[in-house]
Amino acid sequence: MESVFKRDFPLYEVPPTDDLLERVERGGYPESVLRPDARERSDWLEACIDALIARGVCEIADTSRLAEVPRLLQLLAAQAWQTLNVAALSQQTGVPQTTLRRYLTLLEKLFLWTRVPAWFANVDKRPLQSPAIL
Repeated sequence: MESVFKRDFPLYEVPPTDDLLERVERGGYPESVLRPDARERSDWLEACIDALIARGVCEIADTSRLAEVPRLLQLLAAQAWQTLNVAALSQQTGVPQTTLRRYLTLLEKLFLWTRVPAWFANVDKRPLQSPAIL
């Protein structure tokens, strides 16, 4: 505790990058990281997402049409860092654009995806890109 007031903080060591891919695949949740078997990790992460969708989306949106949400999450994950195209997502999922926009807002509130704002070359100019998916 005294080190906090002395501003004597230990330096953070960056882990070696040779196992970076494995760390990304394991995820960041302690429950996921501690599971040695890849299939168990995958099952746990899928159950976690299912629970978030079942509880979170239902509570926030008061909707029972959850069948489209996992597919939407898969499409968003596959299109990471690409420009958000709601019309194309609507076509791929079969969900009307108005409903899809509502789902995207809900999933963003649940921190399951992030909309990266369009970037500007100059602050007083219009955006050079559309929002992207993260």
